[in-house]
Amino acid sequence: MKSDAAFLRDFHRSHAVVSLVASHLVGEGMDAWIRPPELRPSPEVRQAYSDAGDIGVLIDCRWMRVEVKSRSFSWTGSSDFPYPDAIVDEAYHVDREGADSPLLAYAIVASDLEHLLWIPRSTRDSWTTKRMWDVQQKRHCDFLLCPLHKAEFISMRHT
Repeated sequence: MKSDAAFLRDFHRSHAVVSLVASHLVGEGMDAWIRPPELRPSPEVRQAYSDAGDIGVLIDCRWMRVEVKSRSFSWTGSSDFPYPDAIVDEAYHVDREGADSPLLAYAIVASDLEHLLWIPRSTRDSWTTKRMWDVQQKRHCDFLLCPLHKAEFISMRHT
């Protein structure tokens, strides 16, 4: 399991990335809002504080959720993305029950904060599961991977 210090560091860092993605979605004409981050009072009650998504987006009078993930490397498109598939998330996060709105997409953000991979839920049938070692969690995890040709590479650079 990730240490509490690492969790807190990632929690605070992730809000800035989520804000950046939400601003981009609004700039693209989407009705998007950031779900307020709620930090649990102690590690023992972390399960009760799992979030219901990072960004809400209104599509056809229905709220959908966008999950935002950061990566430790950068890319500009499929030609310089270093892997044949993109890690979407741990399988149990994607397939979890109880979210208050259906999944619209995952936004995977490059470390330079200038590019993202948009992975729509509609591509879920093409995702594969792969068991890999998670360095941060210090355990094996089942991850879902999306083939790159199913994802959309998006520049968030302001022109």
